[in-house]
Amino acid sequence: MAPEAIFFVSDGAPVSGKIVNPPEIVQAIAGWNHVRRVSVHAVGIDTNDTTTAMFARFMRGLSGTNWGDYVAVDR
Repeated sequence: MAPEAIFFVSDGAPVSGKIVNPPEIVQAIAGWNHVRRVSVHAVGIDTNDTTTAMFARFMRGLSGTNWGDYVAVDR
């Protein structure tokens, strides 16, 4: 599989996996994606609340370092 784009839809809260620290996730994905240059677009569901703003920053960083866009969708 050789995708041109990935669309990541989430509330942005990493809760499981080998890496759950948002800055570490962004760094790891950017490293893996450095050569392939797949656009990673992030859609944040209900991430504009002040309690979830850190997850919006995470998803914005993830898409920004991987040639993608971030869009927030509120309920």
